Amino acid sequence: MSKNILILGGNGFIGAECVEYLLDNNQNYNLVLVNRDNWNDWDTMSRIKSRIKENIKLDRKKGSLKAALWHYLSQEDFKFDAVIDFSAYKVRVVKNFFQEVPKDKFKIYILISSDSVYEVCQIDMDRPNLTLDESDSIRPESESERKKLKELDSYGHHKLKCEEELLNHKVPYLILRLPDVIGPRDSTNRFWFYQMYLEFLEYKNPGGIHEIKISKFYHNKKTSYVFVRDVARVIDLLLKTNKQNEIVNLGFEQAMSINDLLALIALFIKPGMDQRIKCVSVENCANYIYEPFPSVTKAPFSDLNNSFEECVRFYQSAYSKFESERRQIEKELKKEWIKDINDQEIFKKFINQFLK
Repeated sequence: MSKNILILGGNGFIGAECVEYLLDNNQNYNLVLVNRDNWNDWDTMSRIKSRIKENIKLDRKKGSLKAALWHYLSQEDFKFDAVIDFSAYKVRVVKNFFQEVPKDKFKIYILISSDSVYEVCQIDMDRPNLTLDESDSIRPESESERKKLKELDSYGHHKLKCEEELLNHKVPYLILRLPDVIGPRDSTNRFWFYQMYLEFLEYKNPGGIHEIKISKFYHNKKTSYVFVRDVARVIDLLLKTNKQNEIVNLGFEQAMSINDLLALIALFIKPGMDQRIKCVSVENCANYIYEPFPSVTKAPFSDLNNSFEECVRFYQSAYSKFESERRQIEKELKKEWIKDINDQEIFKKFINQFLK
């Protein structure tokens, strides 16, 4: 029996991976996507758009979801088996959904959230075990403290507001709180940014020690990661079970510092290179270093090393295949970490070797 799945988003980094996985592993899924119809990143157009049942162009902040979905909502006996929301970044889009889509028109709402919600919660940062679990998502009672945390992390605040709005509607739900997501076609560019820089350092000084300046505030802090395909696998598994009304942190069991992350990428660039990565503490750092913390209670399917190796191999093959994405990272690296004129000339030669 076929399943009708409504996907809000579905053409970005995580959403597209999920859509592709669902299509590859289920012949009976009818996927209806609602998004702004931006298919310019990577090869998403050829991988995804031609394979789905329908893509409806809509900006959720401006347009009417009810009007966009009227063909489905007007059918008396029609019901979506699930709604998967990848594009809820502000609470108003969740409110709009429930104002425009009757609760009897879907069976379960799966919200893709973030571990950033914990940044606006009352966490004892001095407790012995800082690994967070789902019960830690409690805002401070003090309004002034809430306001302070909101100003420090507006993204986490808005994501938690989306969760709170969903819970208020008393419908069957699942919430996946994701840490930093790694994988091929990462729209944040973080992984390829780090990898390209490490490959450049090895090109410039083969076999040498590579010192990378990291803010002393972040130097030894650890964070959690999840492989993008594991997010897709978990969603696929949830669609095949009757699980509901749960909030889940998802990620690798191993939390990593920025030094661990860079060393693991280096390992798959060249064997032994991981032993030659040295992070040096400084007062300030590049914009691509961000405050981390571990937040995982549910481990995924993939092996950490295998996932990193797949990412490295993908981006090694991407230099010539994805020119637009590559040029964007080149520009960012020159702005942040490769500022010296002589280094930029060497960097140009480094890039050209992939384009011959």
